[in-house]
This record gives sequence, C-alpha cells and structure tokens, in this order.
Amino acid sequence: MKLRMAFGVAGVFGVLALVAMSVQAATSLPYAQGFESGFAMGDPWTTNGGGTSASSAAAVLTGAGTQGLLLSNDTATLDIINSSYTNTWIQVYARPVVGSSDPAVSGVSGAFYLTSGGGLRAYTGAWVTVASGLATTGYKGFIVHADYANDTWDLYYTEGPYKTNMTLANTTGPLLFTSMAGTIDNVSVASGDAAHVDAVAVSPGKTSAGESGDKVGVYEHPSTSTAQADFTLPVYASRYTSPAGAKSVSGALGNDILSGLVTGDRLYVWTTNDAFSYYDVNASGALFAPAQSPTAPAVGSMFIYSNTRMMLDPTNSPRRQTFGFYAYSNATVYALNGQIQPSAAGATEAFTLNGTSGGRTGYTALNWPDADTIASCDIKDPDADLSNNDRLFVSAPATPNAFTEYWWNNTAGLWYGFNGQPASASIQAGSKMWVHRQGASDEGVTVTH
Repeated sequence: MKLRMAFGVAGVFGVLALVAMSVQAATSLPYAQGFESGFAMGDPWTTNGGGTSASSAAAVLTGAGTQGLLLSNDTATLDIINSSYTNTWIQVYARPVVGSSDPAVSGVSGAFYLTSGGGLRAYTGAWVTVASGLATTGYKGFIVHADYANDTWDLYYTEGPYKTNMTLANTTGPLLFTSMAGTIDNVSVASGDAAHVDAVAVSPGKTSAGESGDKVGVYEHPSTSTAQADFTLPVYASRYTSPAGAKSVSGALGNDILSGLVTGDRLYVWTTNDAFSYYDVNASGALFAPAQSPTAPAVGSMFIYSNTRMMLDPTNSPRRQTFGFYAYSNATVYALNGQIQPSAAGATEAFTLNGTSGGRTGYTALNWPDADTIASCDIKDPDADLSNNDRLFVSAPATPNAFTEYWWNNTAGLWYGFNGQPASASIQAGSKMWVHRQGASDEGVTVTH
C-alpha cells in the first residue's frame, strides 16, 4: 500500500493514492524532515523529475526552522519500509493551491483537497465536504491517521501556528479507504503551481483511527544526546481516565507516548517506590517492555497523572528528531504542554506523596501542571499530613535546575520561606517540584485544577 499526499488544482490535488513508485532506500519510522539547508533530494526521498523541488528559505513555516520545500510541477516522495506499519500518523504543513472543482480520481485509496471557497473535501469513493470556512491562503497543518487494519483514515487540520493542536475534520466517523490496503509504503507531496511544504513527520500509531478522538496534540522529541531529559506530559484528557487502566504505561496514555519513540528509548516515571523506575520500548518498537528496574511497578499498574514527573532517555546519540501524536477528546482536557486548560476547571486528581516507611527517603518528584502559588497549592495539611520542617523545592521552567526551598511551619499550617515569613511566591505551570516528608506513611493528596 502506498500513501500519497499532494496539494494543488485541476488534477494536482491532495490525495491518498496507490502509485507505482520504486526508490532505492526506505526509511523506518518514526521519521521527521524539516527541509533545512542541508536537505537534498535523495534516498529516502525521490521526485518524478518533472519540475522543481528544492529547499528554500522562501518556503519556510514559521517556527519550523529556516527552510522549507519549494515544489512546482513535481512530486516529492518519501519511501517507507513497507510490510511493517499498519497504523500511522502523517503530519504535513503546506501552503496548498486551492481547487475550483472536484478533480477526477481513480486507483486511489482516498484523497483530500482545499477548495477555492475554503472547503476541505475528502474522497472515499465520492467527494464529501468534511470542513468549511478555511482560509485559502497561508500555511495549513494536516494530519492523517491511517488505520490499515480497518481500512479507515481520519483527517485533522489547523490554521494556527506550528504544532498547534489539530481538529478532526470527519466528525461523523472515520473515512473509508476506496480500496483495501495492508501497510503504508510511501508519502508523496505534489503540486502543479508553486507550493510550499514543511515539517513532514510520520510516526507509528498505537490507537485505531476510529478511536482517535476529536483533537490531536503533537509533541516534539528534539534531536539530543542528553540522557534523561525531563518529559512534560503533552495531553491529559478524559480519554485517559476511562477505563481506569487507560492512564497507565500500558494504557491509552502510554500508547500515545510510544507513537514518537523508537526501539530502545527509555521512559522514567517517578513511583511510590521513592525512585524513578524505567520502561523500555521493546524490540519491535510497539510496546513498553515489562518493568526493567527492580523497583518498577508492572506497566499496567504504573499510572501517570498530570503532575507525575517523567524523564525520557533516548537510545540514539545523537537522537534524530521525532514526533509523538496524542489523540484526545476535547472534553475535560487537564493538561496541555504542562498547562491546565480552562475546560478543566474544577477537575480533580488524586496522587500519592511518599513517606519514609520501608527504608525510603520520603521524597516525591512532581511536575506541577497549572499556575498556582506556594500558599494555595494542594501540597498542605490535612491531606499531606506534613511534619514540622518538611521541605518543598520548586524550580521555574526557565531555570529547571535552580530550586527555591520552603519549609513547613506546623504551628501556622503554612509553607515558609527562609526569610521567616509565610511563602507567597508563584508556581508557574510546568514547574519541577520535590516534596520531602518525614512521616512514615504514604499520604493521598487530591489536587483541584
């Protein structure tokens, strides 16, 4: 199965197509390409040679580097190792050339294009309008979730800035392939008139297209050789809370994290065992392996909350850039890039603060999801069962390794600064925190967003 994406008018249009194409070298997934100055056509990319396809500063998408792909009367194709990926997320940002009428389509598994009236039209054997009111100029973001097991696909779009969350276009149900397919083989972008393309990313998916939700958040895993870099939960939503195991490492939330990772990547999660436990992406890149470290809870019982502290240790050094795709329901979004959303007002979460029983040290690592103050945050009595001189350490996102220390005044029932006064400082959304309790027992704390 070959997946082709293109943009344009009068026979040059956005299309998921069966195409006869042969290129010498294919890429594994996940894959990302920004068409920067070092980019040149060649394996795993090829063109049909009919026009122009070149990296150009004039084609850049703001926020996605300094260069984009200028494409005119040509087709650029990314070849992917076939017979391997049956569920994929495909992201493309482009300035499409609009079409004035439905193009003729044959031998394709699906298609979409932008009309001159701002309609987004999809082809599943017949043309249907899946969104309207789009601007006919400027960059657009598109994500296709292609589910080859069920021969369906979902189409998302945005007109916002780079990495803005995308909205599902086909709200009445998944779109059908027009012919049965097994796996993805390539992604192509084509245009007759001059078009600009940038930020192509393809990642394996772990959730079927029919379960995608009505929004997609995109999380970027930058190229880095830094081990154990902090990883902020991109999306936390109602989709991850039902059933109860959905928010576990092996549940819906863990599966979405997997969409941007590669075999050998390691996810560290702070646990009630008073330590970071780690989980590895297995040899097939499809699942987190069973608990690897001696203290790690089983994957099905390791729950991730919006304030759970996590770190990501990439296997590659340096690691190539990849993207993770997080499908979620627009209802009750708790945290997005570490920040609580307005729709989550009044939402509550229960988590555990560690004690010192069993020889543990009583430390709990947190990533505070919403803007707050030291005085009003939910780490306080009676729930936290704090003792005099327990400690709270807080760092701002801009200076993650510089912590301010506070101590608990049991008489006043307040956190104090070392100036001897009650603490009144702000906590920024996404701040790293540590709590050090002297009490022996673990304590459950409810956080109200």
